Amino acid sequence: MYQFALSMISPIENDSLKPLWLLDFPNIIANDKIVFSIIILGFISSKLCAEVAIGLACKLEAFVAKILRLLIYIIPLFIMGFIVKLQFDEVLDIIIKNYMFIFVTIIFAQFGYIFLAYFILSNCRVKEFIASLSK
Repeated sequence: MYQFALSMISPIENDSLKPLWLLDFPNIIANDKIVFSIIILGFISSKLCAEVAIGLACKLEAFVAKILRLLIYIIPLFIMGFIVKLQFDEVLDIIIKNYMFIFVTIIFAQFGYIFLAYFILSNCRVKEFIASLSK
């Protein structure tokens, strides 16, 4: 009779907004086989040669930290590109119109929580609360 449907608004199909290139890599080995073999290899290498595994882990951690430091500056470009795509697909106006109440409610809840935390941490004294907000 009645069913719960999680249907979403589909964007209008447009062929004019396409990426400049598509990277299509062939699948040499299935993903599940690679994941399970790496997990098993990780357990075996940590038991047999722990010093080498720890040294390799430290080098990989430094490499990943450098990549993340670079990506922090690129993330706003991805966000702006996503917003441009939503606007191009004519979905951004629909999202803002349909979910504005939820956005505003979340904003008020967050600021209310922050103000309550500052008020409690200032021992419920109004002068200290206002002074802590002004800092």
